[in-house]
Amino acid sequence: IRIDPASVDGAFYLAYASQQLHQYAPMVAAFDLVQPATPVDREQVTTGRLAYRAVADPALRPQALAALKSLSGHQSNVDVAGNLIQMYSSLGEHAAVLPLLETFCPANPTACSDLAISPMYTALRADPRFQKLVKKYNTVTVQ
Repeated sequence: IRIDPASVDGAFYLAYASQQLHQYAPMVAAFDLVQPATPVDREQVTTGRLAYRAVADPALRPQALAALKSLSGHQSNVDVAGNLIQMYSSLGEHAAVLPLLETFCPANPTACSDLAISPMYTALRADPRFQKLVKKYNTVTVQ
């Protein structure tokens, strides 16, 4: 974020890391650290902030899911698609993650190289469709 304050991906990485540590205030505050340059990036930041607030406060979940649905109109943008995957996963919406991965991985195979070990996908591990993606794109394995 210090190198490129306009890059919204930094906020998403920081928010996810904070969620894994159960640090909810920094998770939401991550989105205050970036200065999005485009309308789509501003929408991603707004949606990200709301989605991660909903992680901490489930009463916000319906609003967050509505914002994610709206942002899904931009999922042909691989950056947006990756962030949608992260937000849906963070909210436990695993049914929405798999179809996104099935279109995201062919467009951005290097981003799918850690499917077998990323904690983001733990809930999907038993799904045969997910296992097929792991077999095709995974380059990182547990020894």
